[in-house]
Amino acid sequence: MKLLITTQIIDKNDPMLGFFHRWVEEFAKHFDRIDVICLKEGTQTLPANVQVHSLGKESGENRFKYTWRFYKNFWKLYIKQDVDFVFFHMGAVYNIMAAPFFLIRKIKKTKFYWWKTHGHINLTGKTALLFVDNVFTAIKESFPIDTRKKVVVGHAIDTNLFKLGDRVKKEDTILFVGRLSRSKRVEQVIEIVSKLKDREFNIKAKIIGDTAENDYEEELRSLVKKLKFEEEIEFVGGVPQESLVKEYQCSRIFINPSDNDGLDKVVLEAMASGCVPLTGNLSFENILSAYGLFMKKGDIDGYVKEVEKIFALTDEEYNALVTKLRSDVVRQHTIDTLSNRIFNTN
Repeated sequence: MKLLITTQIIDKNDPMLGFFHRWVEEFAKHFDRIDVICLKEGTQTLPANVQVHSLGKESGENRFKYTWRFYKNFWKLYIKQDVDFVFFHMGAVYNIMAAPFFLIRKIKKTKFYWWKTHGHINLTGKTALLFVDNVFTAIKESFPIDTRKKVVVGHAIDTNLFKLGDRVKKEDTILFVGRLSRSKRVEQVIEIVSKLKDREFNIKAKIIGDTAENDYEEELRSLVKKLKFEEEIEFVGGVPQESLVKEYQCSRIFINPSDNDGLDKVVLEAMASGCVPLTGNLSFENILSAYGLFMKKGDIDGYVKEVEKIFALTDEEYNALVTKLRSDVVRQHTIDTLSNRIFNTN
């Protein structure tokens, strides 16, 4: 079988999208040939049956060349070769650009699939939905449109990479992971730390992620400086997957106060790595409510109260909790079964 993929970036070291390199590796175990059209190519060590075709962003090409190269590659790979599936990863623009090819898919006997787990779908996304046979999402709330095309398959976490570490060496650290944008509500993490410090908790926080909005990051840094928390709160920037897992393993609590309600993979990564999550993300209500870890959005006092409870756990109680959380991820969201859940490759 042959698979054609479109995605933004193929780069195993990319802080935000490096995980998709692992997805392609897993798909490669089940397909004879995979071709990947990406906007940008970086460091990759993909198997011999995978060919990457970059649109050239890494070389500073312009949008006209991106578009030309997209159609050139899509024509060559889709029309001149027989592919069984076209798989659009996240970005809706490629679905729309490939609409002419979608219209002849029955002649080519090809399925057009889309992976989307955002939690909010705009007009572009609704348009993109018209040009796929199925949209795959982690849970129903991750694609909040009622459509017969929607298929809920769980997420794809590399549970061999994101695993429990040395439980004895947990640091009294709160961790945040995500792009620094207003919708992530990172300022709430700083507010939580401030209230804990007022209660004489000796606690630190790490904020990991690249800047999405420069003015917002400046506001966050100014707030930290105003509170005189420069030594307690560290801005780490983006880190590759191999480094990120160590941060999860060393931190005691993971806080995700984002306004978004898609099934955020960083929460699942934290759960798989032995870091207890607190979030008001609605996608996690059914998953975390049983453990008392699902929060009301913006409830700073509620977060503080739960942090205090977690810090009061004995080592035995804490280890039992993280073991249960990890088992939930392994059972429902491991990458090992993703290819079969989407393409029925078993």
